[in-house]
Amino acid sequence: MKGEEFMKKVIDGERDFSAIVMNDEDLTKDVEMYVAFNGTLQRQESIGSREVRDELMYHNTHHTPLILNYASLRGVSAPGLRMDRVQAFETQFHGSNLQNAVMNYANLSSAEFGSVDLQCAHIDFSCLNNVKMNYVDLRGARFIGSMIRKIEMRDSNCEEANFLNTIIDGDCMVSSNFRYAKFPGSYLNNLFMSRSDVTGADFGKSILGLKVGEGNRFASNLSEAMNLDQAVMVAQDLGLNPERMREWGRAWGEFMAEDPVIKEVTHGPKNESHGKDYYLIPKPLHGIGGYLRR
Repeated sequence: MKGEEFMKKVIDGERDFSAIVMNDEDLTKDVEMYVAFNGTLQRQESIGSREVRDELMYHNTHHTPLILNYASLRGVSAPGLRMDRVQAFETQFHGSNLQNAVMNYANLSSAEFGSVDLQCAHIDFSCLNNVKMNYVDLRGARFIGSMIRKIEMRDSNCEEANFLNTIIDGDCMVSSNFRYAKFPGSYLNNLFMSRSDVTGADFGKSILGLKVGEGNRFASNLSEAMNLDQAVMVAQDLGLNPERMREWGRAWGEFMAEDPVIKEVTHGPKNESHGKDYYLIPKPLHGIGGYLRR
């Protein structure tokens, strides 16, 4: 499908574009059509009356979401694209330009974003399960309140990205740049961030689930991160015993405010032995109680 045909159909009210193939299309070539399609005020000074602007906003896909499940959108240029609540399950976005895109409340599960430009994109309160984001530019992007599970991320740039109150569970985010990224209030569970740079990243009031097996480091320079003394650290290696755990905790003392306390938690039906987790709790947070529920 050509970009012009796609935009015209959206403007005319069509929303279901499941399994379409629209590769290497520049949606911004026709600026007037792109503004109408996008429902934004990119050229506010030339749009005219409020009635015209309201008419453009009527066509905004925020009201009736686009359905792009199983679509191929490789190499599409659509900076500033607004796709709130878009359904894009297993959609291919390889090599696309989606700078400043808005995809809040979206379902992007199993989508592939290889080598995509997502600088300053807003992907808040969205579902990103099993997403692939290798070689992606995510500088300044936002994932506030989103659910990210089993993401595959390698060699991506997340500098100054915002993961406030995000759940990131069971993910591989290796060899990536998280310098000055924001994670306050997030639940980061079972992460593997080997060779990733977290200089200046803010982990205040977050829960860090760390995989700490042999040769498996959370990040190469975690001591350069910020507000780790406000975080709860969870060692998730069932082979660890309390003594090894204490040794490991002391080794992390360089960035802990005080020596951590070890809290042993047995999990399984009726607390039968199905493995144990050992929580490292900085002393300022001893009273958090139920905050550590699994």
